[in-house]
Amino acid sequence: MAASTTIFLPIIVLPDHRRHSTVVSRWFYLLIASSVTTLILLYTLNIITQISTSPNPLIFQINSLSISNLNISDTKLAATWNTSFKVQNPNTKLDFHVTRIDGVIYYNDETPLCIGSVEGIGFGLRSKEEKIVWMECVTSGWEGDQPIVEYPVLRLIEKEYKGGSGTVRFGVRLNVVGTYYINKGTMLWWWWWWSRDVNVITDCLGLNVHVGVATESQSGTGGLLFSGPRICPFVVMQIVD
Repeated sequence: MAASTTIFLPIIVLPDHRRHSTVVSRWFYLLIASSVTTLILLYTLNIITQISTSPNPLIFQINSLSISNLNISDTKLAATWNTSFKVQNPNTKLDFHVTRIDGVIYYNDETPLCIGSVEGIGFGLRSKEEKIVWMECVTSGWEGDQPIVEYPVLRLIEKEYKGGSGTVRFGVRLNVVGTYYINKGTMLWWWWWWSRDVNVITDCLGLNVHVGVATESQSGTGGLLFSGPRICPFVVMQIVD
């Protein structure tokens, strides 16, 4: 019988400090890998959010437009316009915070007559929510911050409301400044905070107003000639960087 041979392999025992160093290195690389993975996931989620939450512009509906205290001289126009309109947020995942609303009243949809703004602004529109907003625009013809109405335009307006049918064609432009942000009720809000500042501009044109002829005791007044609310179809949304 052949003699058996026993082979002894050396057992290497690392010192305590080397074993500790190896464990720390493994945790360090694991931490780096986890951080990189997290950054990639967040970046990917941000891209998905940007695509899936592309905001739809607000929807505007004008409900009323009236004019009072209309007086026209050789050099100036004085009047007060009051308009109400509905603002709706059509988005399902995005809320909208209104910071400011400015408005311009136009004659014949092209010549600015008065610049106004909505008082006490600063409100939110949750997804699918709508609100009624009132705006007053007043000009005496002497304000430095109001448009200068040229003589030919004054004569045209005067001719329209004092003669013929007494109907004057106006237009309203609204500029809404605000911010879209993810609705807190959606899953995306818990993962990533997203917001976008925008200017939303809409034109409500072709608004025929019947104006009564001014007398010595009463200035010209009038209201819209339509049977119900009207959607303002021209909407432009500008992204603010």
